[in-house]
Amino acid sequence: MSSPREILIPTLSIPSATSQQESCERGSSPTTTRQNKVISDSLYIRFITPENALTQKLSGLPIFKSQIPPSTRVLALRDLVKRKVFQKHLNLPYVVDLHLPAHPILTDDVTLCDLGFVGTQKTLQNLFVVLQYNGTIGIPIKHFSDSRSTSNSNAWYLVEGVIRAGVSTFYTSLEILKRKVTDFPMQRRFLTVIWQTTHFLPAVYAMASLFDSRMLLPEEKAALAQTFQAFCINSVLKWAVGNKAENGFAKTLKDVIQVRKISGLWPLDGWDVGCLNASTVDTRRPREAVMICVDCSGSMSGPAFESEDQEIRALEKTTKLTVAKMLFKHYSNMVSNYKFSVHFGVMKFDSIVSIMQEFTPLLDDVEKGIEELSPNSSTAM
Repeated sequence: MSSPREILIPTLSIPSATSQQESCERGSSPTTTRQNKVISDSLYIRFITPENALTQKLSGLPIFKSQIPPSTRVLALRDLVKRKVFQKHLNLPYVVDLHLPAHPILTDDVTLCDLGFVGTQKTLQNLFVVLQYNGTIGIPIKHFSDSRSTSNSNAWYLVEGVIRAGVSTFYTSLEILKRKVTDFPMQRRFLTVIWQTTHFLPAVYAMASLFDSRMLLPEEKAALAQTFQAFCINSVLKWAVGNKAENGFAKTLKDVIQVRKISGLWPLDGWDVGCLNASTVDTRRPREAVMICVDCSGSMSGPAFESEDQEIRALEKTTKLTVAKMLFKHYSNMVSNYKFSVHFGVMKFDSIVSIMQEFTPLLDDVEKGIEELSPNSSTAM
């Protein structure tokens, strides 16, 4: 019986401009076959990001200005993409994933010639690229000696691309969605919508593989996450957020959340749904135990929004600790609504570390413990 992947992918109308050499073994072997291919002195490559893949035709995207020698190693190409395509200094904590349409390139120690890359002015080599942030959230720009740093010494680095925690959360949501999209016709429609929305082929293939119950690689998960992220950001009306993309979601989603709360039409969001109590406690053996560690140092009483978010900051006056409590509230509601078998515990740290609540299935007890937390003294790590 044919798999969903074999059935679904051929139904997509993929233009020849996006056809790639898929015979190489995920970039893992330097002995990739290059039969009937003429290796030129330089390659013409079109780099496709999740953002520019939202265009109607990939053929309209520009060619990379500099010609690239076939002897270029994959590691050097990643650095080139990081500097020239994503405009990031090499010392910044970002990594670049390189993708052929159906799979990522997983090795660094081979050349483009080894991989069988062929790119001429008439037949370009399409290469899909994804930017991942692998640093610590909340590190000042000046820490990286970025020449583009602002004069404000308290400025914080605006994270671009996707982060590991975000990818993990997004993929968990996809796994839940997959349980609802089970029949082939619905899966075909789902993939068709993705293809009509974006031409970022690695995301389309990864989604088909997910339906085919294949375990995705971390690079494939990141490609999916950034593709959806790019589409969502592109959907926010620029004039509605003061032409500042970094404020877009915070402002746009505020009204959406309020409407959902009032209408009650989105029960799975669980905005104000009561958590488990003693009469409804889940007695199953937990599949996961999560210890919530809360920073209760004095800095947590500071405003949650930075200087570039003055408008939001003036309206909300929300502290960092309040935001931390809100994040836990949303996560615990999701666990409750989806009936995940999870036990929670609470730990706080400032000048000392103390356990406020041992692991328990009683989420109500955990919530009370977190609500009672307040900023105290400085942190002694």
